[in-house]
Amino acid sequence: MTSDIGYHYAVCNETVHASQVPTHVENSLVIAGNVIALLLMLINRKYHKWHSFYILYAGLVCTDLLQSCVLYPVSILRYSSNFTWCYTEPLCDAVSFTFSFTQLSSGVINASLAIDRYLCLRQRNFLWRTTWVRLRYFGVLCAIWCFVAIICSIHLIGVGNSQLYFPGSWCFIDFTQTSIGNRVNSLIYSLCGLCVVFSTFISNVASIAFSCKNNEYRAKLLDEHRVSGIYDSHVTIFLVVALFVYVAFFSPFIINVFLHAVGLVAGNGPVELWLIRLSYMNSIINPWLYIVLRKESLQKFLLVYRLCCRSSQEAM
Repeated sequence: MTSDIGYHYAVCNETVHASQVPTHVENSLVIAGNVIALLLMLINRKYHKWHSFYILYAGLVCTDLLQSCVLYPVSILRYSSNFTWCYTEPLCDAVSFTFSFTQLSSGVINASLAIDRYLCLRQRNFLWRTTWVRLRYFGVLCAIWCFVAIICSIHLIGVGNSQLYFPGSWCFIDFTQTSIGNRVNSLIYSLCGLCVVFSTFISNVASIAFSCKNNEYRAKLLDEHRVSGIYDSHVTIFLVVALFVYVAFFSPFIINVFLHAVGLVAGNGPVELWLIRLSYMNSIINPWLYIVLRKESLQKFLLVYRLCCRSSQEAM
């Protein structure tokens, strides 16, 4: 079901002055970071001992790249036309489904990564390499995508609408209108998002507490085959940063959707635009946090650099 026609074209025809620079910068960083992370995962695939993490993280990368590669070109059409081109309603429906799907999928996969980290720390016998476990995690990833797809398609079957948001460059489920269908749809989406945030927070706090209390278990979150993780304090730093980044960037937009749904706030303007951009920061930071800037990756970068320097000195 599509959004209200009058309101849709009212947003289209608004006179706005918004820069396209943030959109270019964010999408470029998302694509670059996730491509680098994928390449590093492929190069180091023989050394992965924590297979469940890499399966789930590969799903997160694919989700983030889908969001950028599908939504970025359409958004840029609006900016490059100096806000004269507008989404058709069928296109707005498709974009709203894709955007809401990728946003919530990223959140659920992040929560799954947090839960998996806790289970990995608690597991005494490291069994993540078995074929059965790998297949099980592929199944978990597919189940996440299917579940989120159902949640995000509710407005397409008549419960609520799609909506075009300021400055007419993105579409999402309609959480600004007060009809029963839109409020029900917004409540379902926001409550799912809040449950995801809560689960991620609890799992990360539990992982931090357990790793501080039993610091020899930190090595389980590394790719290196060590017996002890006593000196791996960077693991705790990683857990703290992962918790802060996710909660700080993802939750404000979800809370805003919830507040709209219960009628405590209203409006469709710059606030919603900047909150969705803020949530998009997770897609920028995740590849650097989880893959590129991991201590193991940095050590390999340093090793390659030293080998190159040695080779150049020998050539001279």
